[in-house]
Amino acid sequence: MNTAKPSIQLVSNLAALMDDQEVTITGLAEQAGITRVNLSLIRSGQRIPALPTALMIARALGVNVSDIWHVKKSRKRRARA
Repeated sequence: MNTAKPSIQLVSNLAALMDDQEVTITGLAEQAGITRVNLSLIRSGQRIPALPTALMIARALGVNVSDIWHVKKSRKRRARA
């Protein structure tokens, strides 16, 4: 019996989008209405944003949330006994 469990990884394009748009952490944080610290943690992948925060960041960048974040699914396989 295969007991593989799906593993979900959130992939972020935030840093690349910020670089492409030449926007700073301070500038985007102000436009999105969040703190620089919070945005810095989100950008570095140390924090996953709540949905309202993700929406505010996307709106400030002029993109959809799915342009910034997407889910990468993989399967973890456990050894058969």
